Amino acid sequence: QKGAPSAALPGVAMPDRQGDAKQSATLISDLRVANAELSDINLKCADGINVATSRFILAARSRVFRRMLYGNFAESKSNEIPVMFPSTVVRPLVNYCISDEVVTTRTKFAQYHFNGGEEEEAAVLCGIVNAAHYFELPGLEQIAADHLCTRMDERPPVACVVLEETSTATTVEGMGKGDMLGVRFQRLTWNLRKRAMDVIRHRTRDALLPHDLSHGRGVLSLSASGIWEVISDSDIHADELMLFQCLKKWVDEYDGADCGGTTLRGT
Repeated sequence: QKGAPSAALPGVAMPDRQGDAKQSATLISDLRVANAELSDINLKCADGINVATSRFILAARSRVFRRMLYGNFAESKSNEIPVMFPSTVVRPLVNYCISDEVVTTRTKFAQYHFNGGEEEEAAVLCGIVNAAHYFELPGLEQIAADHLCTRMDERPPVACVVLEETSTATTVEGMGKGDMLGVRFQRLTWNLRKRAMDVIRHRTRDALLPHDLSHGRGVLSLSASGIWEVISDSDIHADELMLFQCLKKWVDEYDGADCGGTTLRGT
């Protein structure tokens, strides 16, 4: 009786998948140590915090960093590089450059000195999408966007944060790049906004009027222009009473303050 055919070709050694995984883990561990011990630049973040890292690691992963740090720019001769994103976004971005990993859980967020709730984490993920596009890291951009979609499905109030954060994404200097990366970013941002609106349309009460703040801020995460976009949407699954409750809750909280360049007082 013939035995089962061998999976290996004669004379060809099969790859050691387990060994490859161990080697990859060792490489990432070594890069983390190198980034910590051999850092030669500080990224000066928008919130004033410095993030120490390696010029070579950033340049190896990002064409933007490569041009900035090794090209004919002032940054190539400086050890302090100003960036327009906060440290809560820059630290995960540097981590991705080292490990190809994206921080997506509250426990791991804590290692970057970030202790916000799920809606705050969603805002950070939106910032990571923007920063990944700016520094031309499409893998990070897509992964962060995918995690945002998962968060919105699991926690509907997060959709309000995503709707608000993506409304200003294309206004950041350098975001509207006139190439395929720019087109991809606009499409990705549009898809995130569409997913956010779909969640708000079909799970309106959960998204906009959570039971209490422990479930999320809901409508309170929106600016005036954001809430106007929601309550004027013709496809939203909500009656006039629910929309009135949303508007009243928002006005009671902000009392006509300027939140997004538009006032709803008196409308």
